[in-house]
Amino acid sequence: RAVVKSKGSSASVITQLRSPDLNRVPPTSATLEDCAAQVKISELDFLDGGIIALSPVESLIARGVQNQASKSVCKELSDFSESGLVSILKNFKDSLAEYPANFLIDAMSSEKNLVVPDNIELLDLYSGDSESDVSEVVELALEEGVSYLSERVEDPVGFTSDGKDMRINVLLRDILLENDRSLLLNVSDFAFAGDGVMFEEENRLTNTKITLNSVKLFGIDTFSRFQPLNPIGNYTLQNELSWEYINFELDATISVKASRAPDSIILNPGSKDVMERVTITFGVENLDAVASFLLAINQDVFESLKAGSLLNFDDLVPCIMSALFQVDTPAFSISLSDIKEPVLDNFVSPGLDRLATGAALAAFQVYEPLLLKSAPAFFQIAV
Repeated sequence: RAVVKSKGSSASVITQLRSPDLNRVPPTSATLEDCAAQVKISELDFLDGGIIALSPVESLIARGVQNQASKSVCKELSDFSESGLVSILKNFKDSLAEYPANFLIDAMSSEKNLVVPDNIELLDLYSGDSESDVSEVVELALEEGVSYLSERVEDPVGFTSDGKDMRINVLLRDILLENDRSLLLNVSDFAFAGDGVMFEEENRLTNTKITLNSVKLFGIDTFSRFQPLNPIGNYTLQNELSWEYINFELDATISVKASRAPDSIILNPGSKDVMERVTITFGVENLDAVASFLLAINQDVFESLKAGSLLNFDDLVPCIMSALFQVDTPAFSISLSDIKEPVLDNFVSPGLDRLATGAALAAFQVYEPLLLKSAPAFFQIAV
């Protein structure tokens, strides 16, 4: 019996993923078409005494061990393709199903489902023919609000070349975003994350687990267009928006350790684990969106407000908020033509870096057409 230490080993595999049409249906089966593994023995530690540093070419023992180990690696990869990889493909398919390409967005859904008590009258934003002129006042106030938010002002942080930015971007950084300009999202809001465990698999060789720690949204302070609010219903407004970019940053932990399964080929798995804390970044550029807002205002409360308060923008928002009966964002429809390739950073192990980056890029190439079709539903549901 001996402990074998390996260094500089490698494996190259070709796996075929099957789908009737990758533009419409994600792959659901996988087959290992070719495997070329090369396990290199750097040291043999015989349990009955003696450590022997061997050249794989010079030693028949090392050569025999290498050949058998290489065959075992390919056998495990083949088994993984038929079981573990198929499980991953199914999880991807189930996650994409949460964001269907034919997802219908009804901008009027909140207004249609609005329940108003008999003793409350809501301000009609669309017709403008209320008994009083309050509708015109609200329309004027909203126009002033959009103009105020769209104005280019001095940016104290200075992210733009001329030192100025749209006021809404500056306010988002001051009020909502973290110091790194990110918005922290809930991991539980993403279907692919489940309870935080994105992937977990134990085979005869390894036990691998990928845990999602956090999700950050970057770029919401890059507004490049903020159009006026247009009424599309009695209480619903619509707005056209554009961002320079929107990026998601996933912070994940990858844990790889020797298998302890009953049929593991590892005799003594030990206690040493490979742990990596990595970031996965992906996103879109030049994002256009149409957002709808339900703005149900109690007309009696609004009419009781002092006119002077509505003429001062600092008092305008609190005044309108005090008269709100209900507010909602029923629709957030986006259009985009491209998704940026995922970028993986902060790996310590070069081998794991190559493996994870290669797998991510391969998955992106396979799923990009489907991701483009699912993106509108993803932004509507998750964002």
